[in-house]
Formats: sequence, structure tokens, C-alpha cells
Amino acid sequence: MIEDFQFNFSQTNPDVVYCGNLVVNRSTDGGLTWTPITHWYNDGVHPEVHADLHQITYYPHFPETMFFCNDGGVYTFHEPTETWSDYSNGLGIAQFYRIAVSEAGDLKIAAGSQDNGGWLRMPFGNWKHTNGGDAMCQIIDPTNNNVPHTEYYGGNAIYRSTTTLLPTSPFPTTRPDDPEGDWVTPFILNPKTTIPP
Repeated sequence: MIEDFQFNFSQTNPDVVYCGNLVVNRSTDGGLTWTPITHWYNDGVHPEVHADLHQITYYPHFPETMFFCNDGGVYTFHEPTETWSDYSNGLGIAQFYRIAVSEAGDLKIAAGSQDNGGWLRMPFGNWKHTNGGDAMCQIIDPTNNNVPHTEYYGGNAIYRSTTTLLPTSPFPTTRPDDPEGDWVTPFILNPKTTIPP
């Protein structure tokens, strides 16, 4: 989904401009040329900063630091050292679309969040990612709490893990014409395909 672009000027150098949407770009010549300085996932080249930028601003008492607000929270960029900090790291601020609770074994909770991926809460309270992006409906196998299912928006892909680890490949689909469902597309499990514990 393409959202509006955000931009703002450095407070220490009027020729430096920041602009972004999925990634943050910087110009050092007043906007004539642009270079990406982040990526929305770890591309091995740029620092990973969450996608879907909503605001670029600054705080007058720290003119060398720019604040970047996005779907992942608040990040800062310290211009002299060109370093990024995630100020929302560790905060429980995700918006969940759907959750699922295990019906067998130790309590586990699967949750699909808006642009912050799927999450799985383990029995002792620690959380881990199941997938990235917009994760929607979640299901935990009713007979085996080690088998979570997670979905991308529109029903584009449904993933299953058999070890409560990160699902690595989607279920194959045989849908004619590759239709897309609603933004949050519900799905159910076939009881014949559950995996016994």
C-alpha cells in the first residue's frame, strides 16, 4: 500500500533534506539528488528501519537528531554519527487484528498485527515473531499447540509451522485466477489435516 511521502530539512544544514515512505532517502544538495539511507528489512546494505513513514520531525533541544515516526514506532537518526536508534524497541504497542489461543497443552497465544507481523506468546511469557508485514488471522492447531498458522493480508499466503519456529513456506494454493480476499481474510483448519502431538 502506497502512502504519502514525508519530508523535512536538517536543522544543522539547509542543504540536507530527508524524504521517505517505505525507506528513508537523504539529499545533500537541496533535493537535486537522493540516496537511500535505510531499508524496511535487513537488506545487508542499509540500516533496518521500519516501513510506512508518517512523520519526520526534530526536537529543538537536540538539533542534530531527527525523529522518524512510522508503523513500527519512533526511530531517531543522529546526523553527526549517522546512527539510528529505535526508541520503541521493547514497547508493547502493536495493533492486533486477530488472536488465537491454544486449546491443548501449555498456554500459547498467536496474534497478527498491523504491519508488525505475526507474534507467538510462549508458555512463560516471552514473545517471538512468526512472520513480518501485515499478519492477519491466526490459528493454533486445536490438538497440538506447537503448530501455529499465520496469514498475510488478503489471504495471499497462509503459513504453518510444525515446531513453533518461524514458518518458512506457505501452503500451496490451487485457487483459480489467484483471487484476493478482504484485507483481513478469515480461514479455518480442516480437522483431517491437524497434526497430532
